Amino acid sequence: MRTIDSAQNWPGFSELLCEVKGTVPKWSQSVSKIVVQTLKDQYDDLGLELPIGFERLENPNVNTVTTGHQLQLFGGPAFLHYKTITAIRMAKELSTIEHQLVPVFWMASEDHDFEEISWVYGKSAKHLWQSDSTLQMVGRLGLDGLQDAFNCWVSDGVSDMGDLQTVLSNSIKNGESYAQFFTRFMHLFYGDTGLVVIDASHENLKNLFASEMQSELEGEGIFSDVLDGPVKPREINLFHSAENGSRIGVIPSSEGPISNGEYISAKTPQNLSPSVLLRPLYQEKILPNSHVILGPSEIKYWQQLTPAFKKRGINFPTLFLRDHVLVVEDEDFSLLKSLGWSLKKGWWSDDDFIRVLMDEEMVREFGISLEDLNDDDKLISVLKKMKIDFGQELADEGAPFRIKAKIRKTAIKKLKRHLKNHLKDEVSNVIKANGKLMKGRIPQDRWGNFHVLSESVGGFKSLRDKLLETTDVKGPVIQVVEVS
Repeated sequence: MRTIDSAQNWPGFSELLCEVKGTVPKWSQSVSKIVVQTLKDQYDDLGLELPIGFERLENPNVNTVTTGHQLQLFGGPAFLHYKTITAIRMAKELSTIEHQLVPVFWMASEDHDFEEISWVYGKSAKHLWQSDSTLQMVGRLGLDGLQDAFNCWVSDGVSDMGDLQTVLSNSIKNGESYAQFFTRFMHLFYGDTGLVVIDASHENLKNLFASEMQSELEGEGIFSDVLDGPVKPREINLFHSAENGSRIGVIPSSEGPISNGEYISAKTPQNLSPSVLLRPLYQEKILPNSHVILGPSEIKYWQQLTPAFKKRGINFPTLFLRDHVLVVEDEDFSLLKSLGWSLKKGWWSDDDFIRVLMDEEMVREFGISLEDLNDDDKLISVLKKMKIDFGQELADEGAPFRIKAKIRKTAIKKLKRHLKNHLKDEVSNVIKANGKLMKGRIPQDRWGNFHVLSESVGGFKSLRDKLLETTDVKGPVIQVVEVS
């Protein structure tokens, strides 16, 4: 069973502006010609067929629906795919005969945080890509150690990965970069949907943004055109990376912009990459986005940039919160709901559920709740019935307050421990059920892998296509997929 609800009912999103209206741009033919040819070259270099419907990008009235993400190991947390699927379904739903939209995945190939992209969960464990990485862009990394990481991941309950093994083997054999492998990865799973994957680190694309990079280097960048928010702008919002070198921030000096002691100019834009706040302007400079699909934190920092977009005459697109999805076995979902939980109440920890179990047991056995234990007479009554020793000062009206408070605290701890042990089977079941939704305080979509989650729904394309069936929704949504 699948239910669809407003994203405003997702925990923590009730106050979030889930959709920010923007405008629809006209794609400059001089820009589109370079972008389309560069994309063709990127696919041709890998020997890949162009995605279905690629020719629509050559239509002068075309627009794009773009999302992007770090190059997470084998897709990493499922929300990479939820972003992608949202972009694909929106492009399809908004397209008309006269106005075609193409979904685009923008690879964060210039990110240099290897630790953030180097892990993936199987069914039972977290698996790491062991690599002699540096601070260089992750897209430039070689594939040493990637096969070992793949083997560990697959052995942890991930099935039907023969096609991906072939893709990985070819990439390793060809001596490709991680960005090239990731392009193959996304094309394998989404090429038939029309998703176009772009690696914006290409020199031809950087040249289209060279004037904005030059402004950054000259102290005329976005630093003073960013609203207050979660991300603080740099004085110069650029990083520099020579070929096979580390990616290091550019900073101002009395004699000019420098990076790692080297003076920097925009004469070689292929060696410059935008910071997290400058990247949206780069993206909108080269793509005709009507919509950009984002996570909740991304929406917040994109909104910081509205003055920067306006000042530079760059179109500000509509920002749209990605679909949020929960894949859960109906037995687990029913158990958690029977204890009073719902998505609207937010995420509960194991302790939250255990408290409900103990409270229900208290009412059932003694006719009082856990809260009632603040009454010493009721507490003493329960302790005696449960044959739990406690300090006699608790019953002494003349005993000092501090002593009684200490005894009370210890007695309640003993009582709860006794209850928890008495309910050990129920506690075990609820912890197991909640553990499929939460890991600590982290929701399923931020650690659970899409391939793993889809196993119970018939496999990757089965879950993908089920989510792509979502149509006629008025805004960002949450989808709950219950598996029998």
